[in-house]
Amino acid sequence: MKRRCFPDALCACLIACATCSLEAGTNSFFVRPLLITERGEVPSYVARIGTNEFSFLPPPGWVATFQPKEQAVLLRPRDFSAQMRIEINSALALPLKLDDAALEQEVRTRFSKGTITHQFPCYSSDLNGRAFDVQTPAEHGKTIFTRLALVPGPSGWIEFQLTCSASHMTNFLFGFDNLLTSFRVERLRP
Repeated sequence: MKRRCFPDALCACLIACATCSLEAGTNSFFVRPLLITERGEVPSYVARIGTNEFSFLPPPGWVATFQPKEQAVLLRPRDFSAQMRIEINSALALPLKLDDAALEQEVRTRFSKGTITHQFPCYSSDLNGRAFDVQTPAEHGKTIFTRLALVPGPSGWIEFQLTCSASHMTNFLFGFDNLLTSFRVERLRP
């Protein structure tokens, strides 16, 4: 089997990220290469927060930034046409159980000027959650699209959010869905 390597620029970026892992107390963020038979070696991002390790595969070509204070990862394509955000242990003040009505009310409150156009079950790291598509009016007749997936995690809610122009949402849904399904939670060994 022929082994594919990262392009040189990406290798340099991965090495830089891995060697200067962002530390904040017990929190850290780094890149760990992952071998996928069909694609070769790809970057897997890893966030260690408290006693858990969270890992995921970003959409190809997207840049990730760790926000240790918020326990969040922000992802953007190079043209800044969209944004994905993963917030671990979010401040969502709901019990860690799936209550569709309570989650819908939370989304309606958070996006008070928006309209929920679709809601459905979602899955991440063997965890069941609920996802919502919201469209919010913006300036100049534009519409902002948000897909928000809420998943109860081991020590709090995990929020996955995609935000982009509604006219370009189909360009990003596949990448967001892959991010969500690639997300893994593992308890760190003492």
